[in-house]
Amino acid sequence: MEKLKRGQRMAAITKMLTGSPGRRFSYATFCDLFGAAKSTISEDVELCRQTLAQLDLGQVRTLPGAGALPKDGDATEQLTL
Repeated sequence: MEKLKRGQRMAAITKMLTGSPGRRFSYATFCDLFGAAKSTISEDVELCRQTLAQLDLGQVRTLPGAGALPKDGDATEQLTL
């Protein structure tokens, strides 16, 4: 897949989150899908979160760990709308 621009990634992330409310997505899901670094995806998600909140269209939440609190300081996060 060719590299996507930020707006394209954000549109896809928003579509995936709004299409499956309550479902948890890991950052790794988006990193693998877009071939982007976690820091890049984190910035994209933060912009999605801010935009949805500003327009009162939903709330994006991040959760630490893979379904529970991390054991070894692992900061894997999950997203849900």
